[in-house]
Order: sequence, then C-alpha cells, then structure tokens
Amino acid sequence: MNYAGYAKNDGPFSVMHGNQSKGYQTSSLKYPSNLGMIDLHSFVKFGISTQKPIQHVKEAGGLNFEAGNIHTVIDLYIPEQISVTHDVAYKQDESRGAAALAQKSTKGIGEALTGAISGIALGGGFSALDTLIGSEGALRENNDMIGNAAQYQLLEGPSFRQFSFNYKFVPKNDTEAPAVTQIVKSFRSAMMPNIDYEKFFYKAPQTFLISYHGPASTVLHRFKPCVLTSCEVNYGGEGSFEILRDGTPLFTEMNLTFLELLQVTQDDVEKGF
Repeated sequence: MNYAGYAKNDGPFSVMHGNQSKGYQTSSLKYPSNLGMIDLHSFVKFGISTQKPIQHVKEAGGLNFEAGNIHTVIDLYIPEQISVTHDVAYKQDESRGAAALAQKSTKGIGEALTGAISGIALGGGFSALDTLIGSEGALRENNDMIGNAAQYQLLEGPSFRQFSFNYKFVPKNDTEAPAVTQIVKSFRSAMMPNIDYEKFFYKAPQTFLISYHGPASTVLHRFKPCVLTSCEVNYGGEGSFEILRDGTPLFTEMNLTFLELLQVTQDDVEKGF
C-alpha cells in the first residue's frame, strides 16, 4: 500500500515500516478494499506486536517504548464516532484539617476529653459517648464544632485511557469477504493470553500500536501502546442472517475496546496524545 502524501501520526507508523525493513514477516489486511486510494481517506492503523512494547527507561524525552516484532498490520476506516476521555482521580482527605484543629486548640485534647467525661456525669451520656467514639470527636465537641470543614482533595493520578471502536463489515467482493474473516480472527487471537503448561502461568497477550493516518491525523489524538480488553462480534443484521456462497456472513459487526498500558501526562497531551 502506498502511504505517500499522508500525514503521519508518528510513532507506530515509522516502527511498522522499520520492522519491515529489518526483514520481519508482516501481513497486511484492510477494509474496505479501496481504503487509502483516495486523497481524503483517513483511516486507523492497528499494528499487532508479539512483544510487550514498553521500556521503562528514563531518557531525555521521557519514557520510551520499543515495538518488538509487529507481524500484522490492519487498516480500517475511521468509525462514525470516536472519542477520547481523560480521567484524573482524587481522594478526599480530612487529616490535615484535623491536625490543624488539634494545633489551634487552646484547651488541648486532654481538656476536651475531660469535658466529654463531665458530659457523661451530667446526664448527657449519649452525646458525650458518641463524641468519644467518633474520630477527633472529643476535640470537635469541646470546640463547638460538628464535622470537619477543612477537607482536601489529594491527587492519586491519571487513569489509564480506554478507546472503543465499532465496525460494520458488509463485504462487496471476493477480496473483502476473506479479509473480514481474517481481520476478526486476528483481533480475537491477539487479545488472548497463552498458557505455559510447564509453569502454569499465563503468557502475556499481544500488544497493539494504534495510529490515525490521512488528513484527520493532524487533529486527532495519538495512542500509547494498548491491549485489547474486549472484542464483541455479531453476525447477521437487518432482521435476517444471510451468508455468501463461501459461507461468509453478509453482515458482521465488531466492537473493540482497548486499554492503554501507559498513563498520559500533561507533556504527552502537548505532544498530541
């Protein structure tokens, strides 16, 4: 396939072609069959690697990853709707407020507890007992405070991004029918781990390098290395199940969900991720 003239979403593109130049056996699949033949065609490229492409080595440019052996490249059209969601997790914390309250208390914790015990003696048993049981309760009660208004949010970190792609395949010729079958099989196979029957451990599944190509790649986001966590395939549609002469379903729908293996930082966003 000729990619001349296309804007490159750098990273996976150069790695894939670099592997080809090293003599790796790389198979290429695409749908539809005329994908990339029109100047305005933008598409998604999925590179499937047999090695986990992450090298946690600190370099001048940050964490880098190596692609390993990319053996399959799948080019698909960009779905009707795509999205990217960034989530950053925070945790509510009251400990700082409680510490500040303890430092500012002129009566001290000892006097607060004395006051609480006096409350029990004077008949306020439930309130004082509840105060003693609660966290920093005696201190709050003695200072005429209920609850801790000095609450903070502590950063836990960015969440790993997930991406979903929905594809509908309706083969129009003898070239597209077997390609669709192989595309679905390639995704399903690559996501699954193998088992080491000598040690009875799972072997890591294959990894995906995803990138946009064509005019849309100058605007759309980049991807970190991903694993495929869900592949849902549905056959048949429009109220009936129909097949071609070779047995290929006339209509196939495939829903893919990917999970990135590296977190995205502020610097990454500036670089297009």
